[in-house]
Amino acid sequence: MISTAALQRAVTADDIAYADTQQQGISDHLTRLKDCAVRLRFHRGDKIAAAGDAAAHIYVVSAGCLRLTHHGKDGRRHIADFLFGGDIWGLGDARTFALSAEAVSPSTIAAYPRHQFDRLGEGNNHLRAEVLTHLSDSIQRAHQHLFLLSCLSARERVATFLMRMLQKSQLVYGARLDLPMGRQDIADHLGLTVETVCRALAALRAENVIEVPNAHFVIVRDSSALSAVAGEPSLS
Repeated sequence: MISTAALQRAVTADDIAYADTQQQGISDHLTRLKDCAVRLRFHRGDKIAAAGDAAAHIYVVSAGCLRLTHHGKDGRRHIADFLFGGDIWGLGDARTFALSAEAVSPSTIAAYPRHQFDRLGEGNNHLRAEVLTHLSDSIQRAHQHLFLLSCLSARERVATFLMRMLQKSQLVYGARLDLPMGRQDIADHLGLTVETVCRALAALRAENVIEVPNAHFVIVRDSSALSAVAGEPSLS
């Protein structure tokens, strides 16, 4: 269900052009649906859709950052993933959304009617293959996150998170990594407390791997060392 508080207007080619850099195959097909799609703008903290809502739309993030969340019966929150410009959400939800989507920062998304997308896929083997690849990648990321939560130390989890954020080109400005999410969001994503996240960042800073000028950006001084802590390939 799309929030009525969102500003809606027709989707332009620019909304899809940025998505092409991340999800080229599917986005090429979405250009054919731009006349029946709408652009939505959300403020920080706005809910785009709630878990259990009818999955009537497929969303492409044009700008900003979203979080996909699940709340337990005891009220505890887990953030399954963060979405950025070019990311697509909703393809894997057949009838209802399994997770809630909220804006971490002021965000713009394009919403495409699911029934139109499904109709586009009828008899289109190329589009079906692109959707299968997208879903396979999503499952792989979920498996990697499960490994992070179950096997890595707090320091390794934070380093892995920073390495993954470094792969988002819109967050990287030279050695500076912008983090639109706060410490609580990072903690809820990594299965840690805020205090543990802060201690892990302090440890990496003490090792001259990073600098932390403020809560919303990090200076990466040694990407190879950060990669070694995370156990992921170096970016250099």
